[in-house]
Amino acid sequence: RLLVQSRDGVAAARAYEAGATVLTMGEWSEEMARAVLMPRFLEVEDKSGWNAIWAAVGGHAAHLRQIAELLHKERLDMERERQEQEKEKRRVEMNRQLRPQRSPDAEEFAKIAEQQHEDDSYRSDARGPPAGAAERLLRRLPEAMRDEVGKLEAQAATFARHPQLQPLREAHAARPGMWEAELVG
Repeated sequence: RLLVQSRDGVAAARAYEAGATVLTMGEWSEEMARAVLMPRFLEVEDKSGWNAIWAAVGGHAAHLRQIAELLHKERLDMERERQEQEKEKRRVEMNRQLRPQRSPDAEEFAKIAEQQHEDDSYRSDARGPPAGAAERLLRRLPEAMRDEVGKLEAQAATFARHPQLQPLREAHAARPGMWEAELVG
């Protein structure tokens, strides 16, 4: 047996105790999710980041928790990358100081070449590098939530193969799109 529930916690607990698989679908309101995520995991000024996260994940508490963890990890990765870049700049500067003195023209040419290399290192598209942790995470969200999407697809497939749905599947065998619409609607 499978029980899909959204509001009745007592019925879900009873069904779970009776051995049914319980799939809960309650969601947080946007205000509640924002209050939890914004001060700790996402900058308050990042309104577009919040809107994009809400549009992508909605009020699903487990996904919001994972987004929060991924945002924290993304911020740590960004800081680590920044430190590595600073370390590389210091290393280059130390190497430059160890070299014998060059003419002023050669030094100026080297600085121009470094600036061009730095400019060329940015993304080639018009938007430039990601602005923050939220944007970087959202650009790779399908990859970041691959496990959850796989689990959801497996649960949906299991639900669709449930014996109680056999008559519905047979009634719409010739039109699978109608079967999904009937199932969802």
